[in-house]
Amino acid sequence: MTSLPVHHPHDPFFGPPSLRLLVALEEHGGMGAAGRAVGMSQANVSRTISGLERHLGYSLVERSHAGSNLTPQGLALVAQARSVLAEQERLARLADALGAGGPARLELAASRTIGEHLVPGWLGLQAARAPETWVSFRFDNSANVARLVRTGQVPLGFLEDPRAPEDLASEELCRDQLTVVTPPGHPWAGTPVFPRDVAAAPLVEREPGSGTRATLDRVIPRRARAPAELDSNAAIVAAVAAGVAPAVLSRLAVARAIEAGEVAEAVWAGSELARPLLAVWREGSRVPAEVRDFLNLVRADCALR
Repeated sequence: MTSLPVHHPHDPFFGPPSLRLLVALEEHGGMGAAGRAVGMSQANVSRTISGLERHLGYSLVERSHAGSNLTPQGLALVAQARSVLAEQERLARLADALGAGGPARLELAASRTIGEHLVPGWLGLQAARAPETWVSFRFDNSANVARLVRTGQVPLGFLEDPRAPEDLASEELCRDQLTVVTPPGHPWAGTPVFPRDVAAAPLVEREPGSGTRATLDRVIPRRARAPAELDSNAAIVAAVAAGVAPAVLSRLAVARAIEAGEVAEAVWAGSELARPLLAVWREGSRVPAEVRDFLNLVRADCALR
């Protein structure tokens, strides 16, 4: 009879990333979904699981055309993994508390659309849950938010972009709908507008690097020259209301102006005009417990939208 290999309790194969991946496989039932949940590419998921299986000498995952499911051995490991991760979380909280020497401080970043329309609500939820935690946000366009995370200036960023940064771990929180807004009385107001119409007309646009601009560039890559580029949603709404030109903006940014009659809304007749709202962080970096808690708060809020 062949005996199972004996593993040292500090075996590096059982580090937090592997344990979180096993738990995510049990919760999400597929390699791709599990990878997205822990911020790992599907290729890295496959390599990690294969490495664990080789190291242990038995299978953890049953693979089929219908998906991937944990074997009985894998399920047994997951049950213990949850306990280990909970203890590690408690240890991390203690370490953070001892090192902080005062209230926890969160320095995060968000794109301007998210910052203007979602972050205030998140801060309210955070204040109710953990009023002793000090939170600050840097607001910039999506490209610069990714740069702040990439360079380690903030541990977590929120941005909207049709393509997640390839060099960062990311999670889609929800989707943000864009819409075409016009000055009151414009011929497009309340009528169907096709991509060819938007392509041929001058628009007031966000600056390159913004998620709104990236989405528009992807949906309508060739457009008439813009009469103005502005890095503020509020300024673009004011320009549209003043009659400069129509614009394509997040519904979050224009809902109040539409309701107040300051601008009008066209009926978009093209393919879906939306982009994901993403949380991004550096893969493999240690994220403080307070940051993880804030991300969980954001997940719960976005799930209600």
